[in-house]
Amino acid sequence: MKFTLIALGVLVMIAGAGSSVAAQGPDGKTIYVANCLKCHGATGVPLRETKEQFPKVATFADAKFVAVHSVDSIVKVLTHGKGEDMKSFKLKLSHEEMVAVANYVRGFGLKEHP
Repeated sequence: MKFTLIALGVLVMIAGAGSSVAAQGPDGKTIYVANCLKCHGATGVPLRETKEQFPKVATFADAKFVAVHSVDSIVKVLTHGKGEDMKSFKLKLSHEEMVAVANYVRGFGLKEHP
């Protein structure tokens, strides 16, 4: 009987730990690194070579970007793409993943001016 109660307690703890991890949602940084870093840079500042090839590539690491671009507007760009230079991610990322990336991207500009 005592063993059964201990085993049941362990199972409850394991189940609770699993649900808290799932409740956290997607990791914006991980998704950004896998999909956005190549063009937009590790700190939200595109490399010089990228800026030369794609002059309109967004720089995320300034307060102006954050002031003008809400999470919803960034998700819209991720969903529809931007001209010929940036493809849509609607078939690659879920809405929740796009929101996580948008929040992460806005963080670059917020670090400059908290």
